Amino acid sequence: MNFTRNHGICVDTYDQTYPSMAVNSKGTIYAAVDYYNGSTYEVDVFVSRDNGDNWDYAFYLYSSTFNYRHPHIVINQGDTIYIFYETDDTLGFQYLESPDGEKWYRSYISSWTFYPDRCLYPRAAVKDSFIYVAFMYDYYGDGSDYDVGYLYSKDHGNSWYDYHDNLANTSSHELYPVVAISDSVVGIAYQYETASADSDWYDIMYDYDKFSDSWTEIYGIASYHDDYYPDLYADGNYMVIACMRNYNYPASDWDIWMRRSSNGGTSWDGFSFRPAHSGYDEKYPSIFCIADTMYLVYTFDSRRICYADSFLGVDTWAADTCSEKDKVYPAFRNSDIIVNSTQKMVSWVDTRNEGNISNIGKDIYFTTDYPITKSCDIKCYKPQDWTDFLIPSNVKGTTTPSNTLPGSPPTGGDSTYIDFALIDASPVDAEDTIYSCLYVDDAEKQFFYSPPLPAGWYAYALDYSILIMGGRHTLKVVHDYTDRNTELDEANNSYGKQWVFSPLLLSDDSPGIYKAPPYPQTEFSPPDTFNCDGFSVTPTFYWGCVGIRPPEASDYDMRLYTDYSNSTSGFSNYITTSSADQGGVDFIMINGNYLSDSTFYPGVYRLSGVGDYLIEWDRTDGTLGSSGWNSYDTLYSGHVLNVYDVYLSSGQVYYVALEQTGSNETLGFAVYSSWDGKYIKARGDWECFRDTITGGITKDTLFTTSTSGWHGIVVWNSSNSSKGDGIYRIYISSSPLSIALSDFSIILKNGYPYIAWGSDLKVDAWIITRKSGRDEERYELPPDVRHFYDRRVQPGNYTYSLYYKKNGMETLLKSTNIHVPAPEFSVNLMNTIVTDQLLLRIGGHGKADVKIFGIDGRIFYRGRITESSPEFKKIRLDLPSGVYLIKVCSDKEILVNKKILLVE
Repeated sequence: MNFTRNHGICVDTYDQTYPSMAVNSKGTIYAAVDYYNGSTYEVDVFVSRDNGDNWDYAFYLYSSTFNYRHPHIVINQGDTIYIFYETDDTLGFQYLESPDGEKWYRSYISSWTFYPDRCLYPRAAVKDSFIYVAFMYDYYGDGSDYDVGYLYSKDHGNSWYDYHDNLANTSSHELYPVVAISDSVVGIAYQYETASADSDWYDIMYDYDKFSDSWTEIYGIASYHDDYYPDLYADGNYMVIACMRNYNYPASDWDIWMRRSSNGGTSWDGFSFRPAHSGYDEKYPSIFCIADTMYLVYTFDSRRICYADSFLGVDTWAADTCSEKDKVYPAFRNSDIIVNSTQKMVSWVDTRNEGNISNIGKDIYFTTDYPITKSCDIKCYKPQDWTDFLIPSNVKGTTTPSNTLPGSPPTGGDSTYIDFALIDASPVDAEDTIYSCLYVDDAEKQFFYSPPLPAGWYAYALDYSILIMGGRHTLKVVHDYTDRNTELDEANNSYGKQWVFSPLLLSDDSPGIYKAPPYPQTEFSPPDTFNCDGFSVTPTFYWGCVGIRPPEASDYDMRLYTDYSNSTSGFSNYITTSSADQGGVDFIMINGNYLSDSTFYPGVYRLSGVGDYLIEWDRTDGTLGSSGWNSYDTLYSGHVLNVYDVYLSSGQVYYVALEQTGSNETLGFAVYSSWDGKYIKARGDWECFRDTITGGITKDTLFTTSTSGWHGIVVWNSSNSSKGDGIYRIYISSSPLSIALSDFSIILKNGYPYIAWGSDLKVDAWIITRKSGRDEERYELPPDVRHFYDRRVQPGNYTYSLYYKKNGMETLLKSTNIHVPAPEFSVNLMNTIVTDQLLLRIGGHGKADVKIFGIDGRIFYRGRITESSPEFKKIRLDLPSGVYLIKVCSDKEILVNKKILLVE
């Protein structure tokens, strides 16, 4: 026997107790429970139409004044449902009736003369047209004398007969009656105080009646030990009775005892037997039978619900455990069992959730041997009064997204408040702690955890404060992201949505450092709107420029948007995109001469890499002249760019140059025009540009203007590790410029330094110096030469300097360092068909042995290559014609291993 994972029939605040179950002919299961709502007790009815897998509310009986308690449910052969319960109202004894489980009727028997509020713990049985109800009757209404009463109907409840106190009405207590109907009799068992059969205090008494209101009393289970809390069930001509016995009285060891009748309940078959007994306590039995097969559930050790059946005989009981957690509530009538042809069904009161979930109390759980759901299902949840599954707001205490959401810089405060919820949507509890993670643009932001959730229960986080950059960002929550719980469906664990946060204002000439921007497309982000860090800029009557500089190994791009309205609208309509290569500066020029007082919204996103980026908005750094060199300016450390206006005439060729001096940053410049009517230009929309201008270098370019007017010039610093200021000046003129030096480079060519440069200076000579330690060599070159190939060096570190010589004066233009590595040692065979001598070419420095063999393995030549060997080694062969083998081996490897043909 294997019972399934426990399913929650009702898991709610406060307490649910006293479960009672019944199943109709279609296999629909009903469960009635006693529910405390915080002020009064009510009867709640649940239904399952899928073998106990899922449970729904069917009906509840509630009053703000009176209590309805201790329900017991039975279903007759026509599938009519009856629920009898205890009440303290004044309307008479009452019950619920439903012909189909959909419509429910409340019936009163108000003509009775006894007090209905004194009828406690009702238990019912149905067979054919008979309905019998037994109850514990508080005779004086003060608890001083409890008797056993009953009532019955012979016609499906159309008329009733009341015998409320004449079944067992001694001056001692008769407690907790139960009733069953066999083919022969109606039987009622109860707990009797001060029984005369033996020396203990409590025994189980039994009365039966052959449907004539004439009762015969016999002992049910009576021993020299206290016998408590009977249960009784009948099927056909079999009647079964059970109780809990203090077996080692007066020591504390409780066992389950039972007796069976095979003659309908008029007498018992032999002695009592113990289906559940051990050194631990077995208490609170609930029984069922089908013919002579008996079924039992009970509380083991005050913590666990266990099952036993008698398929193997009265003396051999098969046992199993029903409850997963050792959190059973140990109390009278805390469990119930019913059985039909397809399954065994068990319910009980459980306290597993008390203390783990706030306000939650005792709950009703269910299990069966039928194969129903075995896993929980943790999913995103939207409570009834929420407008979304994941809610950002700018204030606390709301579950509605705010119309505007604050964007915060990295050094700002956590000004956005997040709400989200999760639920276990399965009828099975989550077994383990549930870890949730909140993401912004798929970057982990914060972890949360919830205790294991009961079936159908939800948890939530409210007003979690978080810092989110301005712009458009996708918020996502993933529940059980550590996969600690086995679930029915993993696909519903996450939810996300893109929101717009108010852009951050960029002030003129005030660069800022920001964390790595988001990737444009992440899970749950729409395909047509990018995630981005968002800013706002407002140009004046000049050209302005906004630019970013990413880390050297990162590729960040930028768009310029025209829209921002609120938390759901903005950063969707873009004009242009700047997309430089990895590590490159991206920028967008705005012609404020035409777009002054407009507001634009730069959005920065990431294609690859990590690390902080620098962003700067520059309205203008002044106007430039167009008749030659302008004054020196500085692009300060920590800044991205400077921008200028210059007025140029239409149809004119202009020469533009930038000279960097006194610094060694990597600068670039570009010129922009609005001749095409477009007033916003991305980096690549330039009229002309030059870049990689380092210290001591001047680079120029030229272009022809298409219109007269104010043109924009931007100067940017591409040095990702900039530590100093870039000092430069700009040349603009219709006359060409003589550039002292451009395009200087030094590389290794075939292992030797090769220097090349560009310049249109009129010089007398070029001078190259090579310095290594204290040694320095000097080479003077003709004025028309623009390169120098130095094959005179050995491996090592060198400093090369370039000077120009004019009128006896020598001026330094550039100085740079280079490392010359040692060449690899190599030997190459130059000829394989030999007439009289073999030629080997030796590269680098090393040692090797040379051998020439005949085809029979005989050695005809031995030689050696040493550190001082020339580049070419000649080996004269005075041998007969034929095929030979040459092998050259160093200490580490075979350098040559080839056949040669010697001919005359």
